[in-house]
Amino acid sequence: MNKKVFVFDVDGTLLNKKEKIQPSHIKALLKTKEKGHEIVLCSGRGFDDMIPVLEQLPKDLVRFLVCNNGTYIHDLYDSKNIIDSYIDFSILKKFEEIGRKHVVLFSIHTLDVTKRGHLWAKENEPEWYQKVLHGEWHKFQHVPFSDAKNYVTHNKITQLSYRATKKIIKKIRKDCRIFEDKYSVFVSGEVYVDILPKNKSKLNGLINLSKILNIPITNFISFGDSGNDIEMLNGSGIGIAVGNATKEAKQAADIIIGDHNTSALADKLLELI
Repeated sequence: MNKKVFVFDVDGTLLNKKEKIQPSHIKALLKTKEKGHEIVLCSGRGFDDMIPVLEQLPKDLVRFLVCNNGTYIHDLYDSKNIIDSYIDFSILKKFEEIGRKHVVLFSIHTLDVTKRGHLWAKENEPEWYQKVLHGEWHKFQHVPFSDAKNYVTHNKITQLSYRATKKIIKKIRKDCRIFEDKYSVFVSGEVYVDILPKNKSKLNGLINLSKILNIPITNFISFGDSGNDIEMLNGSGIGIAVGNATKEAKQAADIIIGDHNTSALADKLLELI
């Protein structure tokens, strides 16, 4: 059998707008697994934020998670992380400075947890914040930046992220050019900027996984929707963009299917196995 590895971005691809995996997707994933293929989740999320996604899937369907945009691989069967580089603590001063300049939300990721909060004084809360608070950030506990910073003095940083509007994110991305000598920087979902260790990306994570599995990257079939998926879509054997993907992600893909609120992903998966 020519074993394939099917890779799924999570937000905007495998999950619909309600952050749910559709029943049709689960049925198709089970058939894929039954045929002996590997299923991998590859996300900007850290391991802790992947748990709610895994809870929607049958146990043991997925073994490997590629977390924080390829910074590390988590092996669910052996409960271990595979990682070789981190973000230096010294970046936090400039990271905070840029965040306060643009009045945004922040995330500091470690192997164990993600610390989140906002970078503004209470009286300067931006208008867009309430929409985000009642959206994907409603379930997160917020902490002061100083508390998050103190926590990571004892826990290595795997990723830093800003969350804001599309317009603000474009400005932040320009300011983050100062990090590019030492780090990789991506825009995710058009409303996040993610900072990773140098030369890390989803594609880099998949290349490392291909060595672990002893399966060539040409046998990887990847589904994605955003800027942080572009290298993965380009570098996999087949790159598939969902219909709600950004223009750039669609240009990088070999195939474009329907959006993440339809059964298009399941239909294509069944066609490919």
